[in-house]
Amino acid sequence: MPAPQRHCHAPTDDDVRVQTEEAFRGHLLLTFMAAVAVKLIQDKLKDSPYNPISMLLNMRNQKCKVYENAVIPQKAYKKANDCYKLLGVECPLKINRTDSKSKDAVCK
Repeated sequence: MPAPQRHCHAPTDDDVRVQTEEAFRGHLLLTFMAAVAVKLIQDKLKDSPYNPISMLLNMRNQKCKVYENAVIPQKAYKKANDCYKLLGVECPLKINRTDSKSKDAVCK
């Protein structure tokens, strides 16, 4: 089987698609903040069976019901609860909504 071909080229002005310097600085700031968040999560999960990817996969399954005045998280599964405990996160039983204007997301 032939080796995959890599097409390399010299960088040009078109390679960096940034509208302004401020947008580029904003991108760098968000990238730095994400890197710091991942490092903090890695440190908290060091002695656990979870890594950041498995933790986020487990926690993305946390569902909730959205009502006009409140959001009610459903009971978390064991793996999500383990991740909450490792990170020191307390999952509230109810979150009051202050922006009751968005009727689109309301459960009926």
